[in-house]
Amino acid sequence: MTKSPFGVPHRAIPRLVVPAYFHPTARPADWASLAERAEQVRLVILNPASGPGTQPDDAWIPVLDRLRAAGVGVVGYVDTNYGRRPQREAMVELGRYLDWCQVAGVLSDQVTATRQGISYFAALAGGGRSFGARGVVCKHGVNPSLG
Repeated sequence: MTKSPFGVPHRAIPRLVVPAYFHPTARPADWASLAERAEQVRLVILNPASGPGTQPDDAWIPVLDRLRAAGVGVVGYVDTNYGRRPQREAMVELGRYLDWCQVAGVLSDQVTATRQGISYFAALAGGGRSFGARGVVCKHGVNPSLG
């Protein structure tokens, strides 16, 4: 069985990508459910505070460890404002996710919809990989038109 860039095995059955934008102390049963249903979950998008926040939060460690042990990949959410957010800010957030939460990668939200913005995201992806991100997911906020 091969592994995805997020370090989890590829499986033939369809699996979910789950935006988990809720704190583990507020909804512990939901976090437990994600790990218990690991066969159905491909990836969890971690978004504690519209980004990683300003300081580490130890409440995340056990739930993220449980997901990883169950074979579920975890990526950190970074808003890019369609490439208008300074790259340095986005990279700081990615570094925090990698350092504080040991995520496997990053989900860049609000990715550009134009060819002119591609270099911003190429640089962001390259920078993330140089920090240790194994995978990069781009989520367009609009229909991409790269023609």
